Amino acid sequence: MDLSHFQSRYGDFTGQLPDIIAVKSGLKPVARFRASGREGFQDFPEFKRICEEEGLAASRTEEDGNYQTNVEVGYYIYISRSGDLVEKAKKTDPSIGTGDPRKFGSVLGYPECCVERLRPENVESVFLSEPVQTFDYRLNFFINFTNYYLVSHVPCSGACRRSLEYSKSLFEKVKEFDSDYAARMRENLKLPVLVYFPDDTPANSLDRRETVVFDGEFEGGSLHYTGFETDSSPDSGNDIKENLPALKKGDVLELGEGSIIIQKDEERLGSLPADSYTLFRFDDFTEEGGEDI
Repeated sequence: MDLSHFQSRYGDFTGQLPDIIAVKSGLKPVARFRASGREGFQDFPEFKRICEEEGLAASRTEEDGNYQTNVEVGYYIYISRSGDLVEKAKKTDPSIGTGDPRKFGSVLGYPECCVERLRPENVESVFLSEPVQTFDYRLNFFINFTNYYLVSHVPCSGACRRSLEYSKSLFEKVKEFDSDYAARMRENLKLPVLVYFPDDTPANSLDRRETVVFDGEFEGGSLHYTGFETDSSPDSGNDIKENLPALKKGDVLELGEGSIIIQKDEERLGSLPADSYTLFRFDDFTEEGGEDI
């Protein structure tokens, strides 16, 4: 599989390389990803041509408003080995019309258990039930704004069996594509993350989540870190932005009463409400005697 041109030429699309590999290898029937900027929109015909050379069909939301898109902000691209599936995905996508999220998830090949459980009313019980939660690192979908994710869907739990089966199969394809890239992916998947869930409707809370990825490790219930990256927009007026100065000064996140406390040298620099923030740690849930990816 030679997808090097996707890596080298299309910066807007390289953050979706795992999905491109999954579709190309037949592990995923169709993928949707977001691209931004008018230049990327105008470059789409060349991207589509390269997809066709690789045996993939590609389509995008249109500039004429039929799909309620704003190309200055962003637009959606759909790819599949089937042109019919590409068009079906566009027609059922609730982000650009009135489609059913569950039907759309099924078209994208998401596990049925994940499609059924993660309805808006279940978001709080799944992701905000505890201030610190543990997921299998292969299911770290929070960093899918980078090139180092395996699952692009939201797993129904931190140990979803069907999602794990998919992620293991995809990782083998990633290793075939580029073993060094696979090694970097595994390292990044294990990095702890802090996720902010906006305090509005449950559906928006998940869709509009913002993530801080830490270079650090848990020691007991505390996260000790030396740096971090975030997908939060610098000009967004959200809670993450307001707390970035304290996070930059700090080096420890400690659990408090109903909050996550930002500290440095035991000095309290700020706090994050546990009803909007969750810390995720990532372990290997492979059964004893099993083989890690």
